[in-house]
Amino acid sequence: MSHETAGLTVMYQPKTGGRGAIMMIPANWHFAFTSLRDPSILARLGGDPNRTDQVAQDLMMDPNVTFRVAAWWFRGGAAIAGMKAPSNATACNDLAAVADGMGMNADRKVLATINECVAGNGDKDPGFDQRVALTGKVLRAVQAEVRNATATVVSSTATVSSTTNVAATATAKAAASGLGEQSSAIRADAGSWTSAVVGAVALAVVARDERAVIVIKNCGSAN
Repeated sequence: MSHETAGLTVMYQPKTGGRGAIMMIPANWHFAFTSLRDPSILARLGGDPNRTDQVAQDLMMDPNVTFRVAAWWFRGGAAIAGMKAPSNATACNDLAAVADGMGMNADRKVLATINECVAGNGDKDPGFDQRVALTGKVLRAVQAEVRNATATVVSSTATVSSTTNVAATATAKAAASGLGEQSSAIRADAGSWTSAVVGAVALAVVARDERAVIVIKNCGSAN
């Protein structure tokens, strides 16, 4: 999208009539208008999804529509509009699945396949090198966020571990006083999970394969 729109600053291509976040040409608009299945869109079109007049043009430039159109294109819309990738017969059915195979590097082969379903010319696109560079920039930003999240997980785990030690001491004292298991509210699970239960709220910190997820959920007990 950044390449197509110069960083979302240009949303109209006079040469082709393309508009929106992916500069979709008018011949394909009706596929999107129909596939989104949004009554409000069809209402604005007067019930005619084949329109390419000013009303349809405004729709394609509407932020509430254009980014949904872009997402639709990447999740199967390209195939619906008739795009085919010579390098991968099913790629245009779901470009998100294709992108998942890229990992954390800007793989030119994968990006070429994706571009076959976007611009239609793969790595022969004059702007392909910029597409690769922009993708690499995004992936580096994601990696930085992952590192920050991982650092947060490590810090949170250390805090939970410290709290666990305090709880263990409290539990021992409670057991001696006859309260036993009722005071055991904090525990460390096996693997890379660390859980802390305080009252009816459970905080679980998960760190696996350079990905960090923090889950907060309500629970009725410390189980």
